[in-house]
Amino acid sequence: MLPNTLTRTLPRLTSARPVQFRRQQCTFTTPAPTSKLEVERKFPSAHLWALSENDIDLFSKSIGSKLPERRIITDLYWDTKDDRGRLMDKGVYIRERSTTDKIPTASDYSRKIPATSGQLPTPPGETTWEIKIRQSGDYINTSCLELTGYENVTTLLQRYNLRIADLKHVARITTDRKTYAVGAFRIVLDRSHLDFVYECVDGMQSRFFKFHHVGEVELCEDVEAGKEKEVGGAMDERIRGFMRGRGVFEQGGVESKLTAYFRWDASLRKMLGEAGLLDVGDGGVWVGEDGESRRGG
Repeated sequence: MLPNTLTRTLPRLTSARPVQFRRQQCTFTTPAPTSKLEVERKFPSAHLWALSENDIDLFSKSIGSKLPERRIITDLYWDTKDDRGRLMDKGVYIRERSTTDKIPTASDYSRKIPATSGQLPTPPGETTWEIKIRQSGDYINTSCLELTGYENVTTLLQRYNLRIADLKHVARITTDRKTYAVGAFRIVLDRSHLDFVYECVDGMQSRFFKFHHVGEVELCEDVEAGKEKEVGGAMDERIRGFMRGRGVFEQGGVESKLTAYFRWDASLRKMLGEAGLLDVGDGGVWVGEDGESRRGG
């Protein structure tokens, strides 16, 4: 955003003769603040991932794209520690994200990681703080404002009378992402590794893995404040047209990564609790984005 006052520097006057200035009214218009708006539609992609794994990448040919950029993304999601109001229930998602181009191997997934006091390990390397604020839609077809940076996180938390100390890690997801570009459209195929670590009552650590596939067609644009709904609706229509024009995209039977994570977390906690290995009373009640209640930190 530009400042409200602008300073104009005049050239130095060297003439000895008096100089007369003509009075002229100047009007400066400060542009409206803009934010990054992302609109996406998810689609089932397990079968498309298989197409993308062959030597010629049949998926890229089917959508008219070049070969994809491939990255490994590790996300740590944060939310409140108590019942003052879950940020995710308000459509606010805070995460730490790290990215690498190292493709994980089976040994990477089998390493034991520390998990103490309900906290998940921080991703290796440099991380970026990100916020997604849902403007419309649901967990499958979504319009979100996106902000990055630690300062934006702390500023946002102040609106809810919260501090970083009031948050805890609630999910750790590592994603093998292939990103394709077709004009302004970005198409991603995600194979996510959902990582569950529990400290059991016998002092042992229980760890579980689940793989999850989901694809997304995305558009991202700068939007002026107050025009998010109008611009987002037009962007969504463009995505619909893009997907209709290519028969490779199926509808239905798709679940977001976080919804899948919390669903599996509830199931695993119940299993460990019934086996007497996990004190499900610790950590209060957690209500995930899918609306299911579950216990534990």
